[in-house]
Amino acid sequence: MPEKLAVHNETRPPIAFEKPVILAGIPKSKFRCQFGEEVEHAVHSPFLLYAETLRSLREMAGYRRPDVIVIDDGILGPARLGEVLAEFAAGAPVVLIAPYERQLEVAGLIARGEVEFVPRVDQWEALAARLVERRLRWAKDDGISFAVPHHAFGEDLGEIFRHEINNPLTGILGNAELLLAHGDRFSPIETQRIRTVVELAVRLRETVRRVSNLWEKKL
Repeated sequence: MPEKLAVHNETRPPIAFEKPVILAGIPKSKFRCQFGEEVEHAVHSPFLLYAETLRSLREMAGYRRPDVIVIDDGILGPARLGEVLAEFAAGAPVVLIAPYERQLEVAGLIARGEVEFVPRVDQWEALAARLVERRLRWAKDDGISFAVPHHAFGEDLGEIFRHEINNPLTGILGNAELLLAHGDRFSPIETQRIRTVVELAVRLRETVRRVSNLWEKKL
């Protein structure tokens, strides 16, 4: 088991987003300060909010509608990790900070691209900040905007997107993951094609989530 994370410190300017909201459920400590510094370095002018309990994290996620949620498993207490992360991942991408051994508890969420896992070892703050940056970059690259009047579709468009598109996507991802679990039966080229299906399905799910969230904000 490695003791340090390999983090590439690139000399590039921070990426400019339109005031991205980053909600971090991290106990108050020097590590939280270091994480904040890393985020400031990676993302231009982030709106970084902190929660120190699961209850406050839920409340803030409800009224702030964050673009990314960072969760340290230390604030979860006896709550079941997979259930809590699935709850938050329904509204925004989640970056989890936890010991290596907890990765198996959320393997499905990680495989579906709903959760990024950061093991709590040396330099986790830098890796977590880069994963936050990547999620924001994906959202920015989607370039979603609305020019259609709301009455053309009604107020249920966001819910329709989530159910009518996300449900089939879940099936696609699940079956692709089953194929990858038996990757020894396929050639390297076939395995890479399956991985591409997974990656594209994850990107589409992110787009659907962003579209539905933006639609609801404009109502």
